[in-house]
Amino acid sequence: MQNEENITPAQRELEIALGSLRPVATSIDRDLLMFRAGRASGRRYYRTWQGGAAVLAVLLTVSLLHSPTVQPIERVQYVTHEQQAAPSDMMTMTKATTGPARTRSPMPGNYVRLRNRVLIGGLDELPETYSSSGPSEPPMNRRQLLEMMLSS
Repeated sequence: MQNEENITPAQRELEIALGSLRPVATSIDRDLLMFRAGRASGRRYYRTWQGGAAVLAVLLTVSLLHSPTVQPIERVQYVTHEQQAAPSDMMTMTKATTGPARTRSPMPGNYVRLRNRVLIGGLDELPETYSSSGPSEPPMNRRQLLEMMLSS
């Protein structure tokens, strides 16, 4: 004791009572205690994963049920009186543009130019048919293709 002379009689009585206590033999099995602690730790780890997976499943379900509808893109095109075609001409134009000639792929050298024209002007810039005799322009080499792609 550090300060035995400053102890009150009540404190001295408590000291004697605490000194008379003896430790009880442990009834806890060390191996069982470690097993239970490991199981509780693992359960907490799996609960975290299960909770995260449940949240992701709910979010996926909500996103699938609430998929936004695709809005059509409207393109306003002003046509002057001279550019308007007769209805019979419109029918022949649509028949000509829906044929198999439009499904052919362009020549490889013209792809970048065609892509740039379509990006700027829309699908109306696609040619009606592609000639099978070969490209109308000479094919571009790698440097020209690279320069054209980097300039756009």
